[in-house]
Amino acid sequence: MLKKEEYADKVFCSSAETLLPKIPDGSIPLVVTDPPYFTACKELLPNEIHTLGDYLSWYKRWLEEIQRVLTDDGSFYVFVPPLEFAEVHMLIKRYLYQRQVISWVKLNVMIRQPTARNYFPKTEFVGFYTKNEKNLTWNMLIKKYGLQQSCNFMIEPTIYKGRGEGVGHPTQKPLKMCAKFIYASSNEGDIVLDPFCGSGTTLVAAKALGRKFIGIDVKSKYCKLSRRRLGQCSMKDLEDRPKNAMF
Repeated sequence: MLKKEEYADKVFCSSAETLLPKIPDGSIPLVVTDPPYFTACKELLPNEIHTLGDYLSWYKRWLEEIQRVLTDDGSFYVFVPPLEFAEVHMLIKRYLYQRQVISWVKLNVMIRQPTARNYFPKTEFVGFYTKNEKNLTWNMLIKKYGLQQSCNFMIEPTIYKGRGEGVGHPTQKPLKMCAKFIYASSNEGDIVLDPFCGSGTTLVAAKALGRKFIGIDVKSKYCKLSRRRLGQCSMKDLEDRPKNAMF
């Protein structure tokens, strides 16, 4: 097992399945992560995943480690693939307690003429789960971010390369949304883990909010990207919304 000083505030170029077993039991208060989706992000998945069954087996292996490393009052936020939502959600509920399903409603998305006979999505979903049903860390978002009316997060997706905070990762998520999850479900000095850290959004938000972090990604180019963003992060990235703003 790694000691805290060996894994806190570090980005590891490794697979989640390899690194997570080295983290001690009950040592992580919060996990915020965006694992690759089976349908939409196959290029980011391990090569041996070909079917939905393969995907769920892979998901189960690292999810068991998440359940193990979470503290008794720990929380787990995960972006859930919309087309496999039912299967993934039911799998997670075998290990953790469901709190809520959060919707990221993407404002000002350009609706393109679809090339397939289908509907164009403007939402993504984040599952909020805890290790225990009643024992959890919770900080009222109103103290820092203003009133939160519902579990619909109305956030413009200014994350594409050349716009806003975009750094070129194909599935980058909004910094401010991840920051709200981190603020609500952890305290200063806590460790926030992202086992699929990609562009480092979770890590940057954690650092800016005074938390420690652990990032894991199997691709070296994204580990380098995360480390670069961590060296440039600032509280200004999180504090330019008015206190009474709705989100």
